[in-house]
Amino acid sequence: MAPPEGQTLTLARANVLALLVLLGAAFAWLFERRRVRHEASLRSERERFRLALDAAHDGVFDWDRAGGDPYYSEQFLRLLKRDDLRARDHREWLAEPDRARVGASLERLAAEGGALEVECRLETADGPRWFELRALRVSGSGETARLVGAVRDVEERKRAAALKDQLISTVSHELRTPLTGIHGALRLLGGGAAGPLSERGQELVALGERNGRRLMRIVDELLDLQRLQAGELDLELEEVSVADVLAQARTIAEELGVEARLSISEPAPEEIVLCDLQRAGQVWINLIGNAVKFAREGELEAAARAVDGGIRFELADRGPGVPPEMRDSVFEPFTQVDGTTTRAHGGSGLGLAIVASIVRASGGEVGVDERAGGGAVFWFLLRRTRAAINDRTAGPGGAPRATPPGG
Repeated sequence: MAPPEGQTLTLARANVLALLVLLGAAFAWLFERRRVRHEASLRSERERFRLALDAAHDGVFDWDRAGGDPYYSEQFLRLLKRDDLRARDHREWLAEPDRARVGASLERLAAEGGALEVECRLETADGPRWFELRALRVSGSGETARLVGAVRDVEERKRAAALKDQLISTVSHELRTPLTGIHGALRLLGGGAAGPLSERGQELVALGERNGRRLMRIVDELLDLQRLQAGELDLELEEVSVADVLAQARTIAEELGVEARLSISEPAPEEIVLCDLQRAGQVWINLIGNAVKFAREGELEAAARAVDGGIRFELADRGPGVPPEMRDSVFEPFTQVDGTTTRAHGGSGLGLAIVASIVRASGGEVGVDERAGGGAVFWFLLRRTRAAINDRTAGPGGAPRATPPGG
């Protein structure tokens, strides 16, 4: 006997409801399982991220200037030895000597975007300490900008660099005085102050004078590099024609006895660049002196040509060239491509570093390329306008000061 129609309908509804409850429970279980797995994955990712940050010794910050608490990683707080840091801007942890300079750079970053990399002092629990700060804007603008970045402790590196500079300065000054006395004594001896010298005696005096001058040049290069890197050497920038800059190359080549091995191309002699002409001469001295060590006779060529951003001056040789992996480091102090050549011809390994320091202080650039057919092309670029120089030389201290005309 079939159940009444109403009872059948009620039973069907109960079965459907039970099925829905069962499905709901299954979905809830699956959702909870996925949530737990997702949270575990997030925790794992955060832990890996934290371990990576700790291994890199970088402290990370994340500022959302529109609102919300700022984020400082545990390593950031450890580096500054501060647990109470909650600042949304730079004023709480930038040390006073750098607060205005770096603060302005961060405000400019928030307003204009881009990236910032600067060395500055941060206020730690133990007092100001040197850090490398890197930051970029990821969203918003101005007061609504979100900035993220990292800091790295460079205090020991700064101390080591300062100690090195002090040592170089002290040793160089201590060497200069006795070298001057030795040079003077040799000149008197060669001039007959102690009586006539034999031919062999004259040769020995000449050898002593030659090596004394070589050592004095090394001392002068050490002092120049130290002053350039410390920002203690003013460059008097003036408007100079390309022809005048190239004329210096010709004069210096003649003084070095290589006038027959130098050809000068002047595609834009009437063009004007801003530079310290005396220091430009020092650039040519070091470039030509470096090329003479490697180039075969008759195969040096100086040239100038207009490029985007300024005038590029070049010195090409037919020597062995510079390996690609050394084209950046060759302008670092005491870096030499071939030590055997340097030992044979002399040199301190500072000439190209001085070139780079002078040119960069003038707002320019330096580099070296491969020459077609073999050899190297060393080049430096000088700017045409004061604005271009200001753009290149703006930034933190520690760079030589460039004074444009009328500045």
